[in-house]
Amino acid sequence: MKKKDELKLGYLNFKRNIIKSINPMIIVIIAILMLNLTTSFLLGLENGLSKSVVNNDTLKFISVLGKNNSQLGSNDISVINKIAGVKSVFPRITSFVGLRTDSKKESSTLLGVTNESLPYFSKNLKPFNKDNEIILNKNSTFALRDKLKLAYTVMTSENGGLQKETDVTVMNKYTQTSILDLPDNVSLTTVDLLMDLKAKFYNMSLKEYKDKYKPESLIVVANDISSVVSIANTIEKEGYTTNYSMKSSTELPMFSKIIILVSGIIILLLLLFACININSVINQSFKSRYHEIGLMKALGFAKRNILNILIYEVFFIAISSFFISVILSKGITLAINNFMLAKNLTIASMKFNYLQILASFIIILFIMFISSLKSILKASRLNPIENLRKE
Repeated sequence: MKKKDELKLGYLNFKRNIIKSINPMIIVIIAILMLNLTTSFLLGLENGLSKSVVNNDTLKFISVLGKNNSQLGSNDISVINKIAGVKSVFPRITSFVGLRTDSKKESSTLLGVTNESLPYFSKNLKPFNKDNEIILNKNSTFALRDKLKLAYTVMTSENGGLQKETDVTVMNKYTQTSILDLPDNVSLTTVDLLMDLKAKFYNMSLKEYKDKYKPESLIVVANDISSVVSIANTIEKEGYTTNYSMKSSTELPMFSKIIILVSGIIILLLLLFACININSVINQSFKSRYHEIGLMKALGFAKRNILNILIYEVFFIAISSFFISVILSKGITLAINNFMLAKNLTIASMKFNYLQILASFIIILFIMFISSLKSILKASRLNPIENLRKE
């Protein structure tokens, strides 16, 4: 008998016994559907987190406190600056100032930053050319290139001070995002401008102030999001204390592992249950057809022919289960994604790809043939007389 004839008879047997094949098909479809939905969720979660984290420059900032909460100095900046992956290190120095033109006034918190760190606050920011330039918060009503008066205080006595002004130019504006624990309405300027304002407050020269200035904390900017945790760990090994936005999410990998572990156990149990049930159902199906198999042998079908016909029948059950499970998996993931999109929860969108389809095909074939092989071999080995006696 030719292979194509065996294949045709296997297909005809599948069609004729389709009702008996429904139970094993349902079991394996549910198992594969659970597998695909779980992996789709995990892939979507990983993809969503990657996009939201990797493209977020605000997560690259690390706040550093001194050893045993002591004050920091230039030597500390030098030590941290040598750590691999560090883009910039600067003291966290701020000042609440008044800004005005002849017609209006505003106030803002100025933060001293380095030119290297500016693109991490906003990608469109260009380096400062002069110390008297500022980058205003987008909420400010002043315009670009406005010539402003910056009001600052000079201490005249222990409890008194004199307000003075200096000229500054609005170089740019930026949209403030959530960076560390910075207050609202922060504008940016050079570290030297703020140090100069602090020096004038204490009636000191800039050099004198720099020599005596000991910042309580530093701001470190990582070159890449993937190096933030390793940089923070290296800094902490030096005895410093760190804080950064991703610190609270360092447990996410463990959380993901727990999800994968629990999902894996559930899927394995489901597949094991599928194997046991499919074996039982197919065994009962073949037992009910021993008379039919006996007739086939009596008509001259060789043991090999019957074996191949039964294998092809199981193959068609597997293929049907595969297509149904893939269609259902794709349809459910699309429905869930549309729901997530409507709720603006795209970070949790599910991903269904060709690797999952390939895995589904391989697993279904494996489950079907492992579960039915014993029954197929037993049915093909019975002699015609015994088979004809089986009702």
